[in-house]
Amino acid sequence: MRSTSKRFISILVSALMFIAAIFVYSNLVSPAYLEIKDLRAELLGSSKLVEDQRSAINQVQNLLKEYQSISSVESTIGMMLPLSQDAASNLNQIAGLAAINNLKLESLSVNKMANRSSNKQDLVKGIGILRFTFQLSGSYENFKSFLRAVETNIVLMDLVDLKIESTQGTKLGGSGGLSFSANIDAYYQTE
Repeated sequence: MRSTSKRFISILVSALMFIAAIFVYSNLVSPAYLEIKDLRAELLGSSKLVEDQRSAINQVQNLLKEYQSISSVESTIGMMLPLSQDAASNLNQIAGLAAINNLKLESLSVNKMANRSSNKQDLVKGIGILRFTFQLSGSYENFKSFLRAVETNIVLMDLVDLKIESTQGTKLGGSGGLSFSANIDAYYQTE
């Protein structure tokens, strides 16, 4: 074979291979590439959808936690400001706090005070007040502990009036006891 024929055949084979490469690219590679591109777009969309759903689930879980904490706050407020006047429970709390703090309860009485009405009738109920008048005897340190306990008690109470006197038969500066006369207001919700 002559060199020109060989050259012609090699050019022809090269051209056929080039045409075959274009054919393979256009019929096999290009559709596969388009399919890959579509699948990537679908994957990106799906991952975005999954992320949005996870975010929505997290928001719902946070709302549920918030709702549960609101109900616990509501029950705490219900304990702080009861829905009814519970004089027996409040009397028991004062007597118990006095006993815990080594104070002798000399007398204890309760009076119902005038209710405070709320300006916002729909949102807030009126506030009722029970005034506890009592006399305690004991040391000053024990009385301070008693007042701290009343201050941190779950029921909302205010010290309204306090009178401290030295008990009879003790000298000033001596180791005698003191007598404490106090008024404490306890609050509750009215209907």
